Amino acid sequence: MQMKGVRQSNSRLLMKGIYPYPKHGNWQINTAPRLPWEWTHRGKKQVLRQVPTFSEFIEQRYMPFVKGYKRSWISDDSYLRNQLLPIFGKKHLDEITKHDVIQFHHGMRAKDYALGTCNRCLILLRYAMNLAVRWEIPGITANPTKDVPLFEDLAGEKRAVPDRGRSPETIRNGVPE
Repeated sequence: MQMKGVRQSNSRLLMKGIYPYPKHGNWQINTAPRLPWEWTHRGKKQVLRQVPTFSEFIEQRYMPFVKGYKRSWISDDSYLRNQLLPIFGKKHLDEITKHDVIQFHHGMRAKDYALGTCNRCLILLRYAMNLAVRWEIPGITANPTKDVPLFEDLAGEKRAVPDRGRSPETIRNGVPE
C-alpha cells in the first residue's frame, strides 16, 4: 500500500536505463555527465574517495620507491606489516590524525616494546607521510607526524669509552698525559 504523495524508489527508472537526477530532470545513462558519486546497492549516494588508504599507498607507491634505493627495505617491510598496517592500513591518508599517531606511539610503549622500536616505527611512518606530501597525493596537505616527539632512548646512544690508564679528569680536561 502506497501512501498518497510518497514516491516510489527510482529503481524502475534505473532498470529502464534512465538516470534520475532531481534538479536537471532525467537523462539516459550513456549521456549522463560523470558525477563524483555513485549509487550504492540501497540507492543512496556515496562519495567516491580519491584519497588512497595507507595500505594502498604503501603497496603501490612507497614500497616500489624504497626497494629501488634503500638497502634496509626488508626491515621496513617487516615494521609495516607487523606494526603500522594493522593500525593505519584501512584508514585513508587524510583520516590519520596527530592524535592517532601519538596514541599509536605511546600504545607501542605500553605493550613493552623497546624505545628504539617505538621510535623506528614513528620515523618510518613520518617518512612515508612526508613522501605522500612531497608527491602531492590527493587529500594530504600536511604531515600528521610533524611535531610528535620521539622517546628519549638512552640505551641506544653511543657513549665514549674512556681510555684505559687515563684518569677521567684528564680525559675531561683534554690534557694529554
